[in-house]
Amino acid sequence: MAGFFDAISDFFLGLISGDPETVRLRKQLKGLLQAVAEYKPAVYSKATETLLPGFAQSWLTLYQLMAPLSDLFSKTIGNPDRVAAEAARHWLLEAALEGNLPDRRVDLGYAALTARFASASNVDQEAIAVGQEFSALVSDVRRQDNSKWQQDFSSLYRLRHLAGNSWAGFFEHFGYDLATLGLKSPSFRPAAADEALPELIDLYYVVGQLELGAGVEVLTGLLLEKASPSKAAENRQKVGKILVRLRDLLQGPCSSGLLLHLIQLIKKDPDFVPDVLPIKEHFVEDYATSLTERFSSDRERALRERNESSLEKDILAVFGGSKLLELTYYSAATNEKLSAVGLPSLTWVKPLDTLRSFAYAVLKTAYLASVKKVVLNGIFSSKDWQEKLGNAMYGSEKIAETLETFDTGLKEEGKSTLTALEKYLSGQVPPSPLARQLVERINHEASGVLESQVRILNSLCKRVSEILSDYKSPQPEHVTNIKGLGGKDQRELIEALIVGYNKSAQVLKVLSHFVVLKT
Repeated sequence: MAGFFDAISDFFLGLISGDPETVRLRKQLKGLLQAVAEYKPAVYSKATETLLPGFAQSWLTLYQLMAPLSDLFSKTIGNPDRVAAEAARHWLLEAALEGNLPDRRVDLGYAALTARFASASNVDQEAIAVGQEFSALVSDVRRQDNSKWQQDFSSLYRLRHLAGNSWAGFFEHFGYDLATLGLKSPSFRPAAADEALPELIDLYYVVGQLELGAGVEVLTGLLLEKASPSKAAENRQKVGKILVRLRDLLQGPCSSGLLLHLIQLIKKDPDFVPDVLPIKEHFVEDYATSLTERFSSDRERALRERNESSLEKDILAVFGGSKLLELTYYSAATNEKLSAVGLPSLTWVKPLDTLRSFAYAVLKTAYLASVKKVVLNGIFSSKDWQEKLGNAMYGSEKIAETLETFDTGLKEEGKSTLTALEKYLSGQVPPSPLARQLVERINHEASGVLESQVRILNSLCKRVSEILSDYKSPQPEHVTNIKGLGGKDQRELIEALIVGYNKSAQVLKVLSHFVVLKT
């Protein structure tokens, strides 16, 4: 009979209001109220518009069950250290997917590639071979990218967010302080529904699409193995029971369906649907992309360093075995930091260090002082040639300063600086396309600095070569008074020019592997 009287009531309400939409909303809210009333223990009182203690008790049970999972996630994929959390996620993906991924990944990592290229009789062929091996590896990863894995990983991360939910405010509405948990039996009072609405919406945001299927249990078991291998079997059984109880709660008094009904009732809007936590990660594909970026960076670095190591004898010959004078920021140390967070490396460290070392070991000695004597005291047959010599000399004097200005500028504020990369280097945020673009821009700037300074050095070397040819020639072509320009120190002048020229030729031979020298 109730249905009959409800129909009569709705009919007359429609006549009175003249608004079919009002009738629709009233019927839907009534349906929501009936659906909510089916839950035991009772969760909502329409008369007082309150959430009842039984509702809080169900969520307290869920909160208590989440404690071991919260601890597990904090040690793995929810680690406050972003780098550690990222490493745990990659470990989990490798453990879950087929294809012996960990060993194959290590075999194609920087250390392994360095060793392979060092022992290869043909580096080009070896580079092709490792490229083919990597293509097979990443293909094995991508073929396993399916909706099931995406759903399982998404639910695992929703469960992680539920474990990290801020619960205190929710229970405060029921007159309960979580800090007393375990000290005394919980006692709840009814909570004003409209006041608790924000917390209900927050809970729905996390559990709205949470599904605790068998795949989540498998992934959780793998995390237990990572966190504590010796106790993994025992902990799997315990967590398996926890997940069963959580599943019952999330399908019953803590379900997203009940939360949605309560939210709609409290808002008196049956059409309202809150947002749910968006899972933006495409877990398997993101992992494949990460592998690709790391492999490309590692291979490029290993090949570059092999090329640089082949030049070590030539570099040692220039500096008599002395260590290179490294730049402070554009350096091998910075490369280690970049590599640790998965960013590309700085590609011009070795040639810039070589050029800086040359600036101090050769240019800032008797060599440039002797060139300056020629510039100031020489008699030149061509004003154009004289200007070229002067420009090359003055430019060479500033090479060290130019390199150091570039280097210190990397720690200033700006779009293309290491300061702009600080949040990535510190591990606060994951590497992004923007971060990689920043490294590329820094490398591009470094390349420009290197090329311009080597061009200056090369120009000086050519001019000095012509000065020395003039000294040997019966009829000097460029510096007509070169034979007596040094006076009583003529021999020292010429010897300094010879030594400086020979060292310049040596270092330019090294730098020609990095910069195209124009003739």
